[in-house]
Amino acid sequence: FPSHDKAGNVPFTIAKTALLKYQTEKNYLRLGMGQPSKMTISELIVEFTAWQKTNTRKKPKTIQDEFHFLKQIEKQFGQVQLNKFSSNDFDAWAIAQKYQPQTVIHYSRATRLMFKYAMLKKYIDFNPADKIQRPKIIRKPPKFAEHDDVMKVLNAMTKDEQTPFLCMYYAGLRPSESFRLQAKNINLKNNT
Repeated sequence: FPSHDKAGNVPFTIAKTALLKYQTEKNYLRLGMGQPSKMTISELIVEFTAWQKTNTRKKPKTIQDEFHFLKQIEKQFGQVQLNKFSSNDFDAWAIAQKYQPQTVIHYSRATRLMFKYAMLKKYIDFNPADKIQRPKIIRKPPKFAEHDDVMKVLNAMTKDEQTPFLCMYYAGLRPSESFRLQAKNINLKNNT
């Protein structure tokens, strides 16, 4: 039992820690999970990767890519027990690595799948990777040609080249759509 002073009083922090430990063990027993898993992330990566090779329909290249992401995560979190992994730790690590948002999404997806497998095997009772923050990807707006630039290109073309080019430019057609355009596709009465 936790240490106490001469009067038999237990310090509040020690009592709170003991209560939390008791509640955690009680929850694991209630869920039929036994004691919290002592498995580390390194051990889970090995087991998860082996399982993926035989039990999924993923292409070998996809499995190889996910394994690459997990090996990078293992460098930071390899010795961490599954129940000690925190999404906040992952977020801090991803920020420190200065990865692009799309790269962080790949790492978080691989991590989420690995912990989903751990849940399936009942090593943990919830997926801590579900709380990983998904970074926002900033998409650049498309660039459009300026009118002066279009006129320069148009002046350099022959008359036969100008018609499909003007159709593409003003109607927003792709080159293949412009060249497949025929007179029967145009309705001058309805302007369509």
